[in-house]
Amino acid sequence: GHEEAEAVTAVAFSPDGRTLASAGDDGTVILWDAQQRKPRGSPLSWHREAVTSLAFSRPDGRTLASGGEDWFVVLWDVQRGERIGEPLAGHVKAVTGVAFSPDGRMLASAGADEFVIVWDVGQRRRLYDFIEHNDPVNSVAFAPDGVTLASGGDDRTVILWDLRLPTWQRLACEVTERRLGSEKWDEFIRSSAASRSVCQR
Repeated sequence: GHEEAEAVTAVAFSPDGRTLASAGDDGTVILWDAQQRKPRGSPLSWHREAVTSLAFSRPDGRTLASGGEDWFVVLWDVQRGERIGEPLAGHVKAVTGVAFSPDGRMLASAGADEFVIVWDVGQRRRLYDFIEHNDPVNSVAFAPDGVTLASGGDDRTVILWDLRLPTWQRLACEVTERRLGSEKWDEFIRSSAASRSVCQR
């Protein structure tokens, strides 16, 4: 178990129910065989501070995301018990919640910095930043439709985000950039305040 930790801070089941992940305030994550009630391999260690949140990818459960008070989100290969690539860095305070989209292609993270960030898991890049909360955000959850995201915060509000509009904005930006070419695109967005607010580079 978490002998070095003072508290278990998060738990999550894999979609098939065979693996349970638990996190400690010592920064470690343990993968458990839920049937045998025994750890599967050594603890997953990378976080420098407490792990605050856990989420298994859906529908396959092959990836585990952990969010920490060290501001990072880490992706883990569940079968190998190894970190996948570099941590996702975007928050400037503790990560307080993580959630995968139903198809596993996106990951949402909530932060004490009042941000909700949506990540492209495959390309490991930020897709959207949402900053409507006025206090720390505590949790995020995707709806089964995969395009609606809910977030809840210390400001006593729940916000529903429709991811379809930002998707069309991003697609329009990518198509425009390809057609204009990178040099003309740079010149275009420098001369257009509206483009800067939608097409971030």
